[in-house]
Amino acid sequence: MNNDQIAVAARCLNLDPEVAASRAYDVRDGIIRVSSDIRGVGTVLVGADLSVLFFASYISLEEALDVWDTGRRTPKESFAALHQLPAPDAASNREAQ
Repeated sequence: MNNDQIAVAARCLNLDPEVAASRAYDVRDGIIRVSSDIRGVGTVLVGADLSVLFFASYISLEEALDVWDTGRRTPKESFAALHQLPAPDAASNREAQ
């Protein structure tokens, strides 16, 4: 596991890098897994080449590794929704209710 892998996982899951580091585990062959600290968000595998595979919490690590071994990866752009804040109007409407 290296700092670049942890940084990629942190960016993907919108985690503080220190939180990502505390949740990072070596899996095998230079692959790490990092789970979100928000229930239900899921987990990412990050390879030594910094490619990423997202899997939901209901998928086992073994199943995710089987998919990894097929070469399937998750485009990093797919994680953009985790980085978006609610629109200011939406936040105001919630506070007014």
